[in-house]
Amino acid sequence: MSVRYFQPDDSHCPSREYLETAPWSAVYTVHVTPGFDADDLVALRPALHGSSGTVIGSAGASTAAWSTDVSSGAVPSSTDETPAAEARRLDLARAGAALPGVSWSSVSSATTTVLARDSAAVPGVVSWLREQPNAGSKSAGVGTKKKTRLSIGVSDGYGVSDRTVHAAVQFFDDHRGISSMIVSRSTVLAVLPTERAARAFVSTFERTPADLDEQDVRAWWPDDDGHEVHGMVGANL
Repeated sequence: MSVRYFQPDDSHCPSREYLETAPWSAVYTVHVTPGFDADDLVALRPALHGSSGTVIGSAGASTAAWSTDVSSGAVPSSTDETPAAEARRLDLARAGAALPGVSWSSVSSATTTVLARDSAAVPGVVSWLREQPNAGSKSAGVGTKKKTRLSIGVSDGYGVSDRTVHAAVQFFDDHRGISSMIVSRSTVLAVLPTERAARAFVSTFERTPADLDEQDVRAWWPDDDGHEVHGMVGANL
């Protein structure tokens, strides 16, 4: 277990005396072994002393690493999330981590992200996420806990069609050196190593049916501060 302490916010501080005596806030990070379950989550709460935290589960023999949030270390008040809601998030994170080819599964109160080791597993992850209710903003992709290389929106407001998923996965497979690629209902973005790759990316999605009117496609090279080329998804159908 590790903990970070934060000095009281002085932007609305009533006095210097208040700052000198106000309690610091704490955010806990708790690393657990495979098999950690809802009962363990309940037992963990008092150890967080009323603070929020993140529980990170290590990878097992057949599961990826995962994480989920704990909103309060104490017994929740009427304004806090219930232990049952946090237990559901824990179960969702662990279930995502057990999917074939997954490298990282993360669930918070607002988002669910499941990343695969390679793009072959992404369509399966997308299908699974679509079936999960009460999962917040959902995304699938390729990457690790530290870096996401491909992110595809799955939620109702940001999710894309199977044909867009296929186009994204196919382009990702066919081009090396992609720094990042983000695919959502409103926009499709990528950072690529060369102008040729950037123009190929835009061209690919100009020939892919749009998920939403005015869905744009943009690419940068050789980094996200470099040159840009852009177009509209479905423009050349």
